[in-house]
Amino acid sequence: MYDFHKLYKIDTFKVGDEVTIRSMIDPNKILAVGEVRSLDPTAKVGDTPLGSRQCEVHVNVPVESNEELMRPYHNFRKIRDAIGVAIVWPINLILFLSYLYHLSNIVIICFLMLKL
Repeated sequence: MYDFHKLYKIDTFKVGDEVTIRSMIDPNKILAVGEVRSLDPTAKVGDTPLGSRQCEVHVNVPVESNEELMRPYHNFRKIRDAIGVAIVWPINLILFLSYLYHLSNIVIICFLMLKL
C-alpha cells in the first residue's frame, strides 16, 4: 500500500488541515475532501478510540461516494452516508488538499512547456 507521506515527504497533519481522503482499494483514487478533526489516538469516533496511525476526518465533499468506510458506525457505512460527519481514516491515506492543488499546477505547467 502507498504511503503518501513517505512518497511526497509530507510533514505531519494538524487539526483543521483540509485533506483528500484516499481509497483503501486504490490509493490513487480520491474518495472525498474533508478536514482533520483529531489525531489523538484516544479520541472516540462512534464510541471507539481512533487508535494509532488513524485520524478523525470530517467529510465535507464526496467524490467517490460508494466506497465502504474503514470503520462503519451507527448508520454510516459508505462515504455517501458520512457527508457532514466525522469518520476514522488511516493517516497514510490522507493527503493535504493544498498539496494536490500544487501538484496539479505542476502538471499543467509541464504540459504547457511541452506544447511550446
